[in-house]
Amino acid sequence: MVARGVTWGGSKPFILNSPDQFALAGPHKVTSPDYAKDIEEVRRIGGEKSSERTPHQTAVAIFWTVSATIVMNHVAVTDAKDRKLNLIDNARLLALLNMAGADSLIAAWHQKFTTDFLRPVTAIRNARKLDNPAIQEDPDWTPLLVTPAHPDYPSGHCAYEGAAIRVLQLFFGTDLTKASYTYPPNAVTLRWTSYSQMANEVGDARVWGGIHTRTADEHAYMVGKKIGEYSFTSFIRPVGEGAN
Repeated sequence: MVARGVTWGGSKPFILNSPDQFALAGPHKVTSPDYAKDIEEVRRIGGEKSSERTPHQTAVAIFWTVSATIVMNHVAVTDAKDRKLNLIDNARLLALLNMAGADSLIAAWHQKFTTDFLRPVTAIRNARKLDNPAIQEDPDWTPLLVTPAHPDYPSGHCAYEGAAIRVLQLFFGTDLTKASYTYPPNAVTLRWTSYSQMANEVGDARVWGGIHTRTADEHAYMVGKKIGEYSFTSFIRPVGEGAN
């Protein structure tokens, strides 16, 4: 399998001074209890034949195979229309959202190939090689979703969500939304009442799909959130005084 996005982390950011401006803590050691806890959660809930995952969790995992950029731009446009933003504010919102989002992905992919950390499927199928008896080995284990061809840590989806959601929260001055989206077409429709709900859902979805550890999701979201906040407070300030 050929790795995807090897060079993305070397792209020049739009707003950040460098891809590693906001450092990630790094993944747990594979021999640690924390890593075993992460992997066991994925093994139990994220497997293709899991008996613990609910139909709703399966639907959410499948939904979030969608490009997060498409969903978040749709949410931004929906909420902007609801609030009747003018042309200038719309332009500022979408510029901040997409530049912060792009920088979060650059930061995530820079860290992915710096750390080069194994995916859950590799850990579960080869647990004995990790010297961690708390991980149950299953050579035949298969995740619900196809594992992407790039490292586990950190989650690109969660990094993007952290940045995009923080921009929306700060721009609109609220965590509330009335947005919805359908994916695949005519299949799964999700509706949200808050941006935080979306953030939690994306992190859960990567675990429920069997392709990311909880730590890879949470660390990515925290860094993405910092990037979103930095972008909002330091770039494309409103014309004149006052907030939006």
